[in-house]
Amino acid sequence: MSKYYSLAADFAARTDTNWTATFAEIERILGFRLPASARTYSAWWANSRDMHVQHYAWLDNGWRSEDLNLTAERITFRRDAQPATPRGRSTRQGPADRPHAPTLYNFSSVPRRLTGSFSMTWQPIGAISLDQDGRLLFPRAPDCPGLYCFRLRRGEREVRYIGESDNVERRFVHYRNPGPSQPTNIRVNSALLDALRTDARIAVETMTDGA
Repeated sequence: MSKYYSLAADFAARTDTNWTATFAEIERILGFRLPASARTYSAWWANSRDMHVQHYAWLDNGWRSEDLNLTAERITFRRDAQPATPRGRSTRQGPADRPHAPTLYNFSSVPRRLTGSFSMTWQPIGAISLDQDGRLLFPRAPDCPGLYCFRLRRGEREVRYIGESDNVERRFVHYRNPGPSQPTNIRVNSALLDALRTDARIAVETMTDGA
């Protein structure tokens, strides 16, 4: 069960349409202090279904975060008029989503068949942990182009983060030591740290060749 269950329950019980809360109020609901990343990175309060498990507390109950003020330690949540589905997609079909007749040119109007086979295998390379200074510690990664997968587990629930890089080893170095102008690396670093500090397990797999 997520450590943010009490916050999710609070959102589920609300009958208003917006709520402006201080970080201190949220901490009283949770019963513990927010992690340092919540006071440093706006990504901690975003509306994405990634490895930030706290996002589910409001998204799964039809709310979205807005108007974050890290300096004042205050944030506003508004009830979503059209809550996201479990996969984060709307179930309503707009005009742009409706099927339309494709545009065909005379040189592309004859169907062509391509037959072949290709396979790649995920190779486990280890796990992400914390070193003695509380920083991310990655397993040894291939020094070449490839795909990588972080498999984050809490109990029986698993979330996967898949990425690609022209050098997997270098990408992991950037995740461990994100620069100030690297928002994605900062976001992933924060998510992995939060996960490991809440007793999650993170296995790492890579794919670097195919047949």
